[in-house]
Amino acid sequence: MSSLAFPFYRNPLMIVEGKMQYLFDHTGKRYLDLAGGICTMACGHSHPRINAKVQEQLEVLTHTTTVYMHDQQSLYAEELCEKLPEGIDSVMFTSSGSEANYLAGMLARGMTGNWPIVTLKNAYHGHCAAQHLSNLNNWNFHFPKLGGVETAPFPDMFRGAYKAEEATKHYA
Repeated sequence: MSSLAFPFYRNPLMIVEGKMQYLFDHTGKRYLDLAGGICTMACGHSHPRINAKVQEQLEVLTHTTTVYMHDQQSLYAEELCEKLPEGIDSVMFTSSGSEANYLAGMLARGMTGNWPIVTLKNAYHGHCAAQHLSNLNNWNFHFPKLGGVETAPFPDMFRGAYKAEEATKHYA
């Protein structure tokens, strides 16, 4: 492991393969993947239909950024806009979820004129530029965060500090 990386677990897993909903470690032990790549890839691993579509695209164009126009981006944007509620008629593609969350915060601040952003405790909203939005111990390092981000407790009706009728009032 690189000296720049650090494991989050006392006994980190060495994952070497993924098939559908399973991950396999270097000893061949199988694990059910409930996180799907830190909640960003809910399509499983090596799904034959997805692999076929990826291979089809690789034969045409491997990668381009949102800096350049690409017909598939335009077609997808049109298809996506057809599914959005009335009044929402445009989309903006980004390179990652972190970039999308950072951009969403900046756009919200710019459009509303309000500065504070409320995030939930123990929530992950991204890395790098969006790390100031995350409030997860493993992702918060000891350096100053950008200002204007407030943290609220996660409304947990099962294990939280507040129960039943009082929970809504207190969490709000």
